[in-house]
Amino acid sequence: MDIVNIEVLDPNEAAMAKVLIRNNLAPVQAFNDYISFKKRLLKYGKPFLGDILFAMDYITKDDLDLFEDESEKEHSGFIESLCQKGFLTQEQRDDLLKQQKETGTHMAALIIERQIMTKEIYNKLFQNSAIALKLGEWLVARGKISAEKLDEALEFQKVANLENYLVHHLKFNKEVLGKIKAKMGVE
Repeated sequence: MDIVNIEVLDPNEAAMAKVLIRNNLAPVQAFNDYISFKKRLLKYGKPFLGDILFAMDYITKDDLDLFEDESEKEHSGFIESLCQKGFLTQEQRDDLLKQQKETGTHMAALIIERQIMTKEIYNKLFQNSAIALKLGEWLVARGKISAEKLDEALEFQKVANLENYLVHHLKFNKEVLGKIKAKMGVE
């Protein structure tokens, strides 16, 4: 079996993949899985914490729904402040509130979907002006998950390169990978 779409990997990642496969230190499928992961990462950005926690079976859909309901109230109030500060016109605000009520779509998603602002800008403004808890903080405060489980999910969310992927998904020893990279002369 060959690595599919190896061109997605940067040159150092591709070289490391070949060395690990040639020395039977990792299966080809692990790299194909990483390539799929990297394509999603490049297309959509890092996965949402809620999706990660749900996939790890740490929380339920009901937990996410409850958080979303509470969070949506905060976001709706935030829309008012965006309008007052000139980030949105009255017309945009009214249209967003109407659409949100009709479709049930999260306010942040509507703003991003309509390209009023990017996800990053919206989140930064919301975090700087709102007192709402982030999902992880909310889950720990409610006793839904432990701080250790939250830390584990946050570490998973940080996976953005082959080395971290191998460590997290294959429980590969980071020191061994460091030695291999040193022998290869890559960073």
